[in-house]
Amino acid sequence: MKKSVIILFLFTLTVIKAQGKEVDTNKRFDSIFYDTAVRISAIDMKRAEIIADSLFKASISDIHKIKSLMLSASLLEKQSKREQAIEYALKADEIASLTSHYRWIARIYGFLATQFRLIGLVDYSKQYLEKGERNSKKIEDKNQADICLGMVFQEKAHHAINEKEFTNSISLLNDANRLFEVVKNEHTKNLFIGINSEMIGRSYVELKNKDSARYYYEKSLTYLNKIGLNKSEYSGLVFHGKAHLYLEEGKLEQSKIFLDKAHNIATAANQKNLLELIYRDLSRYYKRKNNNREYSVFYEKYLNIKEENNVEKRKATNAEVNRIFENQQKGFLRLYWYIIAVGILLLIALIMLFYKTKEYKRKREIFEATILKFREKELSRASENKSNEKCKESKERLMTIETEMILLKKLEEFELKEEYKDPKLTLAKLSTILNTNTKYLSWIINEYKKNDFNNYINHLRIYYIVKKMQTDSNYLNYKISYLSSECGFSSHSKFTAVFKKEIGLTPSFFINELRKE
Repeated sequence: MKKSVIILFLFTLTVIKAQGKEVDTNKRFDSIFYDTAVRISAIDMKRAEIIADSLFKASISDIHKIKSLMLSASLLEKQSKREQAIEYALKADEIASLTSHYRWIARIYGFLATQFRLIGLVDYSKQYLEKGERNSKKIEDKNQADICLGMVFQEKAHHAINEKEFTNSISLLNDANRLFEVVKNEHTKNLFIGINSEMIGRSYVELKNKDSARYYYEKSLTYLNKIGLNKSEYSGLVFHGKAHLYLEEGKLEQSKIFLDKAHNIATAANQKNLLELIYRDLSRYYKRKNNNREYSVFYEKYLNIKEENNVEKRKATNAEVNRIFENQQKGFLRLYWYIIAVGILLLIALIMLFYKTKEYKRKREIFEATILKFREKELSRASENKSNEKCKESKERLMTIETEMILLKKLEEFELKEEYKDPKLTLAKLSTILNTNTKYLSWIINEYKKNDFNNYINHLRIYYIVKKMQTDSNYLNYKISYLSSECGFSSHSKFTAVFKKEIGLTPSFFINELRKE
């Protein structure tokens, strides 16, 4: 039978898709969905489960998957298989949370709120109820928003009933009905008002207001009958409510009529929670009729199904507690690795800070040493004085001492005039300026300046610009490119490389430190 239902449904969807009309497909899907959820589940739960599974397998969009998963969850919930029902709802939530289907997100949260309430996780239930209410307010379609908010009030009423706050539950259900009464879809309106009226009737039973209870039970049946749900689980709840009232009043025969009606519905739909109440009241009925044999039969059935429901409840509770614990463990594990990662990053940052501080200290020492040299003496003149001392002791000469002294004097004048700032200056050009040859000039520079021509000129240029920056604060605001051309370099990069070689620091660092002085 399962295969035939699947084949039939897949064939139906194939025909629909072949027509190329997505709207028609959605309408057909919704038609099967609602018929299965309300009518078929009331008369053949196994067939309803097969159809729900087939709907999921044939789903062509996220919304179809969400609906079919929630249909399966709802069918399992009706059979008190809450552990599985919650699993299906959570799968639907995984898909829905990645979409903007706020209507179904709200309904999923509402369903989970109900399941957690029924297995005793009340605080967790209220958390999901709050999430459902928040998402209900995000729904743009006011009609759908009213439905979801009405369902939120309905679930709050369930909490009120569990907490014995029956006056509050009636108030909440009336608030919900005001929203449902303006719903455009007649089937939806009649369904929810019918459900709410049964809950109001049940609340009045607890308040010992039998007349009001009967009124709302009848009102519930009227709305449910309008949409052909006279044999649904909802009608089964109403029949049991009426039977319970008659039993309390001692009207045994009337009670038995409605107990039988409720029993037939609950058995067909395998509604174990309702069967528990029916078996309890049937055992009471037979006890009052002094039928001990039937009393024993139904009391044993009552105890068995009560234990069965409790086992399912415990299984669902344990599964959910384990899931929460696993999520917490995963959260703790993520937090653990996060702390380790942060610790490693912090350690790296501290190491980098240590080395950066150490490097800065080193550069600062170089900077201070450079400044100190300038404050103590003129480096170029000190160098020349030492050279003159060596001149007298030199044994191997390329020229006479007199010629050397003349060239050194001319070189000093060249430095004083700052002619080294000429970017086109060459050894040959300087030889011409000093009225000598390149061989003599190179020897003088090597012997007394301890440098070759290029390094000698670069040395003069760098110390010129350093002195300028030290004595004129305006130079600290100039761009590096201007400073390089000012002291005779043809390019920014050449200046930076030579500056770092001569001073041991980059121009930018040196300037920043000089600004602090």
